[in-house]
Amino acid sequence: MALAFVSISAMGQVTFTAIGGSDFDDGEGSKMACDGNINTKWCKRGNDNVDNCYLVVKASEATYIEGFSMTTGNDSETYRGRAPRDYTIFGSDNNTDWDVIYHQQDDNLIEDENFKTYTVYCNSKKMYKYFKLWIKASHNTKGNDGRLFQISEFVLLPATQGMTLMSGDAKAMDGETGQKWEANTPGNVVVKASLKCFLKGYQFTTGNDNAEHHGRNPKDWKVEGSNDQTNWTVLDTETGNTVMEDKNCYPYFFEVTSASVGYQYFRFTVSGAADGTYFQISELALKAEVAHEHNYVDGYCTICHRPDPAYMTVNTEGFYELGTAAQMKWWSAMVADGHANINAKLTADLELDKNFVLVGTEKHKYAGTFDGQGHTLTVNIVGTGQGTAPFHRTNGATIRNLTIAGTITAAPEGTDNCHTAGLVGFCENTTLQRCVVKAAIHIGKRYGQYSAGLVGHILSAKTTIDDCAFIGSITGDKGSVYKISGLVAWGDDGTLIIRNSYVNAGYSGVWELNPILCRKNGSQNNLSHVYYSERSKGIDQDNNMNGNLGEQITNEQVKNGFLAYHLQAGRTDQVWGQTIGTDDEPLFTSDAAKHVYQVTFAYNDKKAFRYANYGNPIAGGLPIARDILGASYNPYNSYTLTFADGFDATTTVTADRTVKVQMAIVENGYFAVSSKADWKELCDLVNGGETGLNAKLTKDVDLGTDIVMLGTVHQQYSGTFDGQDHTLSFNWDADRGGYIAPFRNVNNATIQNLRTKGRIMTGGDNLSGLVMEANGTTTISRCVTDVDITGGHHSSPAYAAGMVANVENGASVIITDCLVKGSITDASLYAGKRISGFVGGYKGTRTITNCLYLGTSEYDEYGEYYTFTFVYNATINNCYYLNACGKPQGTQITEAQLKNGEVARLLQAGRSDQFWPQLLGSITGINDVTVDRVGARSTAVYDLQGRRVADRLDDATRNSLPAGIYIVGGRKMVVK
Repeated sequence: MALAFVSISAMGQVTFTAIGGSDFDDGEGSKMACDGNINTKWCKRGNDNVDNCYLVVKASEATYIEGFSMTTGNDSETYRGRAPRDYTIFGSDNNTDWDVIYHQQDDNLIEDENFKTYTVYCNSKKMYKYFKLWIKASHNTKGNDGRLFQISEFVLLPATQGMTLMSGDAKAMDGETGQKWEANTPGNVVVKASLKCFLKGYQFTTGNDNAEHHGRNPKDWKVEGSNDQTNWTVLDTETGNTVMEDKNCYPYFFEVTSASVGYQYFRFTVSGAADGTYFQISELALKAEVAHEHNYVDGYCTICHRPDPAYMTVNTEGFYELGTAAQMKWWSAMVADGHANINAKLTADLELDKNFVLVGTEKHKYAGTFDGQGHTLTVNIVGTGQGTAPFHRTNGATIRNLTIAGTITAAPEGTDNCHTAGLVGFCENTTLQRCVVKAAIHIGKRYGQYSAGLVGHILSAKTTIDDCAFIGSITGDKGSVYKISGLVAWGDDGTLIIRNSYVNAGYSGVWELNPILCRKNGSQNNLSHVYYSERSKGIDQDNNMNGNLGEQITNEQVKNGFLAYHLQAGRTDQVWGQTIGTDDEPLFTSDAAKHVYQVTFAYNDKKAFRYANYGNPIAGGLPIARDILGASYNPYNSYTLTFADGFDATTTVTADRTVKVQMAIVENGYFAVSSKADWKELCDLVNGGETGLNAKLTKDVDLGTDIVMLGTVHQQYSGTFDGQDHTLSFNWDADRGGYIAPFRNVNNATIQNLRTKGRIMTGGDNLSGLVMEANGTTTISRCVTDVDITGGHHSSPAYAAGMVANVENGASVIITDCLVKGSITDASLYAGKRISGFVGGYKGTRTITNCLYLGTSEYDEYGEYYTFTFVYNATINNCYYLNACGKPQGTQITEAQLKNGEVARLLQAGRSDQFWPQLLGSITGINDVTVDRVGARSTAVYDLQGRRVADRLDDATRNSLPAGIYIVGGRKMVVK
């Protein structure tokens, strides 16, 4: 079966069909290189005999060719050395007599990468109907794999015109890389095309011995066109070129902007060499298209597809006004066609498809001004090589007032795809102003990619980034992506200035991240007011590459006005603004209502800051002592703050201002918790690392619906918490959140004299009315939990307990004189439910003494339910229950025994200090057992209606109480 591919030329459609080869029908035979499918390949050993290793293709009509491409195999990275090294392309009129068109004796272009396409230019002098590829050798020279090569595709590039050397050294275009054009400068050759042509580019191939004789590459040259060999027009010049390296037989292609007229003769003059005056090249080749009268339709020539310069006109300011995606695409094509200095403004938000032409090329770097005027370009870019970005290459450009959204995907694996970026791929002498990238950047290749949110690679000169932000994301789709940065990925030379800019981006699959830039080279990095958020902080950052530049701020500072205020940096012109409480981060705006003001709260030399919009009160509430004092704050003191001029949380702000603060300080010797704010502050301190704080609850505190827990996995509470017989209440609905209890993680902690009351509702697990997880030796005494717990969903059980949900391996929990009330409900459908009245889990040891269970729970025959705790490593002493929670433990009592004092007597266990008092009878209505202590000055005081009227009995309390009868520790006390 004949296999064919189609290639388009200026003369129409030329079809090449594979018709024969030395191993044509093998599974990995020669025809697989011409089937249009990169997933198949021609894999064979090269041979010195052309008849033993060749492929023949037939053209649908006789044609010139101007080059070819080869695509590597599917596993070239794994089986290295299989790239063709020595190969020849022939042409024939009759499939019998063959002329050499091109012979590469030492290919160093094709590398060991999967599915990568390499294009090489070579010009046939005449038209042929048949073409043959002979592969003589690969780079593989070892053992059984000697000469083994593979390519997935071989494609010929047809041309309407042929090229012939008119004058100069014939070796410059003899098709043989083993021969070379060498001479002292200046030297020139003239090439004649069979028809007038627009020159699109040309290729110099280095000499066959450049690796041994360095410095012979051309450095300075010019290319001219003529139709009479007398009058010459300069088409391209190169001065001080350093692209060409000292490699053997290596092709370098140089793009040319087509002239407005076609030429038949092209003169190449080399005037300087890399290391003196002696130069050499092995082959010269031209890429051209036949000159024609342009037929412009909808902005493009239907023949050569060049953009029509007259399709749009500039406004009075010299800017093209772009209001459609088609206009944006045309404008970009104009830049690529050589109009690098043209200016443009967006007049609308635009959504661009995958066919969008990236702005700027290696030859024609964008050098104009692009003003987005606050509009958004939504892109869907899929790269083909390095520097994938909306603006591929810039030099001398200004890009301002532009937002980039959508997706930017780096070139696929198997291509050289470094320096992907959200705005500019490669830049020189470029200014970026008020630009935001919110696009999602995807990188499919692993390891070092040198990609960033704004700029992929700074090449030289001065680069300035003012008032810009990256708030999108970078994802390593296959993980393990290195050398990623927030704003600038890499720099070679010149000065970099970044001012009033920030990064608040998300990263996934990234293993090495510098939050702002990765740039070792360059004369200077100047940063001013440059920030990055907690979620954008460095990951294994490389400080040798300036990985520590910029200032990290909290996610809260992004939201609360801090960032907007500091980005504005005192400028009178409104640049950055934010409606605090509505906008999650700063925005570009001229709206004065979004201006952010700073209020400085000053106590001596200590300061705290709050922010507000004009005519609004400060966000975040008044500062507390810890905010102002910082490291001088003592959590064991109580602070009373007075703000000057009557400033309070409702005071409106109309300008930056300073508010003086006075502080009254009381030394307590412990952290006093008298409000929800105090509890939150204690949690912040402990969860921030001050795990050993001792605290006391000085009043009943209701946390409401705010789920604020003490201790974390890494910061486990290890202090003493004394509830002083007060109650910590809450009403928590955690959706499906798990690991919930007022004390989330403790280690060697002491919790005493505390009551918890309320509700925990969640679909999650590991729930408790007091402690979620205990490590070390934790002591709990004289505590009451009265919490209704509902947890679990579907196949996930609740794993709940009344007082401690889990005890870790090697840990010990000692619970004495405690009471559990409330209910536990497991809402899951799981058969292996586990509920315990006091302590859950199998790990560690637990000792429970003089305790009472009055709670309720639902249980079935399939789960594990224990009234006090699971039996492993458990000791239960003198404990009682009214209704068992599954497996009975301790001694069951009756309601009558609860009321008549029998249970209180049993729990008191003959101790002289009062632990379990109870006022009997119906006078006060107190018929329940309590854990108030008698004989201690902290014993609570009740009136005859059972109401708690004082936290402790001391002289001050006694003097303040109205005359009457009170109950203290179950005994009557008369106050006269």
